[in-house]
Amino acid sequence: MVAKRDRDPKPPSVVVDVGGAAGAYSSWLSGLGYEVHLVDASARLVEEARKRSATLVKPISSVRVGDARRLPQEDGSAHAVLLMGPLYHQPAVADRLLALREASRVLVRSGGDRRDLAVCVRARRPGAKTVPGSELREDEGSGSRGRTTSE
Repeated sequence: MVAKRDRDPKPPSVVVDVGGAAGAYSSWLSGLGYEVHLVDASARLVEEARKRSATLVKPISSVRVGDARRLPQEDGSAHAVLLMGPLYHQPAVADRLLALREASRVLVRSGGDRRDLAVCVRARRPGAKTVPGSELREDEGSGSRGRTTSE
């Protein structure tokens, strides 16, 4: 997520990296000047992210164990939310919807009652089941899938 459009968040905007694992994207975004908060369900990966963050010129702002379905961030506290892994790690549609609602909840309102939520989902792993009811579209030239919704 590098600001490409006028409305995209620019540094030092707040980014929540949900399912950020060992912090590859969080580290990169911190280096670009974003205030990044990593949340991951794996204590082992969170510890790896902490170690990585300690070596950075601009460390990740916070690194914690958490659940995509119950984020620790306050309502309207983030300008962007990365949600790339948690959706395919949640086998139940209801859990994926909870994760999407949580991502939307922590986003800053972009005008009136509207929140922009761009979801990036990594391409399906070989042998993985298709997401039931998915309305995702293939983005040109990216190898990932995305959907933009407004609440």
